[in-house]
Amino acid sequence: MRLGFSFLLMLLITACSSIKHSNTAIPLDQYSQYYLQKVPKALHNQASLQKLTITSAQGKHELLLQTELRENTISMVGLSPAGLVLFNMRWSVEAGLTVDSKIALNELKPEIMLAFYQLSVWPLVDIQTGLRGLKVSRSPSDHNKRDFYLHDVLIFSVLHQEQHSQMIHLRDHYQIDILTLQQTQLEN
Repeated sequence: MRLGFSFLLMLLITACSSIKHSNTAIPLDQYSQYYLQKVPKALHNQASLQKLTITSAQGKHELLLQTELRENTISMVGLSPAGLVLFNMRWSVEAGLTVDSKIALNELKPEIMLAFYQLSVWPLVDIQTGLRGLKVSRSPSDHNKRDFYLHDVLIFSVLHQEQHSQMIHLRDHYQIDILTLQQTQLEN
């Protein structure tokens, strides 16, 4: 038991990394990127706790996201279901993005989680401002659904409802479900 704990501790220490992006461009795939956008006024001073489930051919992975939205900053912490901190991420208009990852996340990098968070929640006009390489439009069948196209090919779609968001990536064959467990208003 002690040997297993020591191995796990050593793995966590060696897997730690810290990344600082001075600009806010997040590569979504080899063809597109998204420039993180300022927090919309309607979302200022909000905090949420969400359960994120990533489903792919490799399996299903779950983690918790704790997110705080302030006027000029976004803070996001990823936690294992057992409460172990996986990553800390902070973005601000002035300083850009800082990611402190405690372990290697092969399925999806934390900064891409933040980009998809904005792509599902931010107003469509803000998303269009930050998107490069893809075009976004509301789905004709559901106004809560956003479709993202490369040329005329649907690459992924995001369905956002009050407590649940779902991103289905058709080309890379994975899905992200985000269930909001708690939403609170922060004091200024």
